Amino acid sequence: MFKRALVGCLLLFQAIPAISAPVVDHWSVIAESFFKDRAVIEKPDTISITAPLQAEDSALVPISIHFAESHGFVKWYLFVDANPIMLTLTTRMPDLKRALSLSTRIRLDANSQVRVIGERPDGQLNMAVVAIKTPGGGCGGAVSQDEAALRASAGKMKLRQADDGEAVVLQIQHPMRTGFERTVYGYYAKAWYVDKIALLSAGEPVLDLQLGPGISANPYFRIELPLDISTLSVRASDNENQTFRYPL
Repeated sequence: MFKRALVGCLLLFQAIPAISAPVVDHWSVIAESFFKDRAVIEKPDTISITAPLQAEDSALVPISIHFAESHGFVKWYLFVDANPIMLTLTTRMPDLKRALSLSTRIRLDANSQVRVIGERPDGQLNMAVVAIKTPGGGCGGAVSQDEAALRASAGKMKLRQADDGEAVVLQIQHPMRTGFERTVYGYYAKAWYVDKIALLSAGEPVLDLQLGPGISANPYFRIELPLDISTLSVRASDNENQTFRYPL
């Protein structure tokens, strides 16, 4: 009992410095790299982000993004400032007159600003930002799963109506390796992640998602749109050019 308590205390003290560390803000780098010489205006009445102030698991951080009905964005971006690859998700939505709420799970490598930037047809950019604290290390770790079994199951999908009936939920089995995990031999495992998902209704595009490795393993998306699930299908691919479909 004493040993377990001692280990718990040590883990707690190890986590405290990480959580109390400064929140990483790399906005100047993001602005220069992705939106050079373009004005980006914070507009919380159009975009809002819901996320924990302090994440319990740095590899599995829940986040919800809401766009007002009049958002008018043709494209939007999700950035995590502290991650080695900051661009985490890029989304295109053909119908500009629908309100949209999208929930997913992301990785955090350290305390970080998390920002969503929406782009209108005329090029105007609006942004929402939240700070999330975490024990850190969400982009690294070790590769310990059976590789053959992992590859056999990669790409399997579930698409269902949410229990509250207000959204559809998409889940994809995939390790979403970042390229920063180490194998048992000590070298870095090659990045391997789902990079594209297209949600279609009766064959017409509803949402187009481009993923980075900052999305958590076994990607999860809750999408609040007025959709008839019986008409929906999904096309996905990963960075090894494997393609996946739902239904098969």
